[in-house]
Amino acid sequence: MNDLSNPPVGDVKTASPVESCDRCIVGAGIAGLNALAVAAEYLPRTARIVLIDAGRHPGGMWNSVYDYSRLHQPHAAFTVGDRAWNWSHATDYLARGHEVARHLERCFHDVGRSLNLVERFEHRVSECRPDGHGALVTYAPADGSGASRRLRAQRVINAIGFDIRPSRPLSFSSRAVVSLTPQAFGEHGLSQSRAPIYLSGGGKTGMDSAYAALTRSPFRKVTLVNGSGSLFLDRDKLFPKGLQRWWRGILVADLFRDLALRFDGHNEDEVHDRLRETYTHRVGAGDGRFLFGLLSRGERDVIAHGLKDVVEDYLEDVVDGPDGPEMVLRNGARRPVRAGSLFVNCSGHLMKTERPADPVLSSNGAILTISPRAMVHFQSATAAYFLAHLYFRGQLSRVPLYQLDGQTLFKRSSRAYVAAAVAVSYLNTITFFRTLPADVLARCKLDFDRLHPPHRRLRALLGIAFAGRRRAA
Repeated sequence: MNDLSNPPVGDVKTASPVESCDRCIVGAGIAGLNALAVAAEYLPRTARIVLIDAGRHPGGMWNSVYDYSRLHQPHAAFTVGDRAWNWSHATDYLARGHEVARHLERCFHDVGRSLNLVERFEHRVSECRPDGHGALVTYAPADGSGASRRLRAQRVINAIGFDIRPSRPLSFSSRAVVSLTPQAFGEHGLSQSRAPIYLSGGGKTGMDSAYAALTRSPFRKVTLVNGSGSLFLDRDKLFPKGLQRWWRGILVADLFRDLALRFDGHNEDEVHDRLRETYTHRVGAGDGRFLFGLLSRGERDVIAHGLKDVVEDYLEDVVDGPDGPEMVLRNGARRPVRAGSLFVNCSGHLMKTERPADPVLSSNGAILTISPRAMVHFQSATAAYFLAHLYFRGQLSRVPLYQLDGQTLFKRSSRAYVAAAVAVSYLNTITFFRTLPADVLARCKLDFDRLHPPHRRLRALLGIAFAGRRRAA
């Protein structure tokens, strides 16, 4: 999301006087909007709330995604609090990027009508720190064009989330090929060229790009440079269509319970093997990573059968060889490519922005931070929803939650990160169920398992409740 914890660009001078407000929320992506929606439930209309975000509009990363981007999960489970999508698409419809952005903006305006909300879009926060019994926030225009301001707030929710930003084109030694971002590929490369396509990266963006290229332009020659390969949850197993949901499909709660109880803090490879053998599939031979992406069998088959080639290695460079441009792989091998070929940067975007190691709750209790450096749930939106409820109810400092420095662990081992994130998410969900009122739990539409019939969800919910009683005993 377009969050605001990086210093503003350029040389700016701090201005005075200091503004004041009752609450400040940093970030207007999916995490910040869920925090804002929860705030609206607890605060009086007279409370002054300042919302700061670097983007022009609410919606975070969804305002800048490539035009063929889609949700990988059914859209109904991607929202703000309990707000439904205002359309008649089937529950399992995979919303496109611009549809997600439009929904989030509608949610923002819906929430804002009940608040005394001051909007500070196109501003970036450089500092958010405890100050006496409250917090001091320093922010400035995101483009560095103006002086910084200071804001003293009684309470702050710093909803920085994963801070996902648009990728940049890969830099190559050769100028005989065209290097594109997924955004530029969607705008120009898919329709305005017949050149061969090379996709660097086999994660979610790589699958989206391959599927778009092969379905929109089936005559194109598409090569996937797959790195170590990626596993994807089988969407057909998790979310069967139609009446099959009544008796088929793996509930996400059951999947997380299975993996969480297997993880002992050291056996991430065993957890990865369980994922590979039971819940996932892939394109190509590599299975190096799993990062919570989903792929249907139909999508997998279109991609696997349509690709010209899958290169099981990492792309290092494109150089000018004696007979034309050559692709250089990490293992030292070289492969000739046609001049004018399109290379699309589909490499991973997760954990690319360095974040401060702030705790979930600041030492004075004034700042709630939602960040992978203080992860309590693998989904930032879910973390924002439940943590904000605990925060406004005055319970957050008293509730025993597991906290994970996901960014640091991810750098050391993506497999350890996934195993730990699953375990932390499952165990903290048990705590949320034990601590929060039933109506707060029932109104959270971020739960994937809400797509299944009540009788199937009941068993999973009883399992979580039973696990909570065992932990409390």
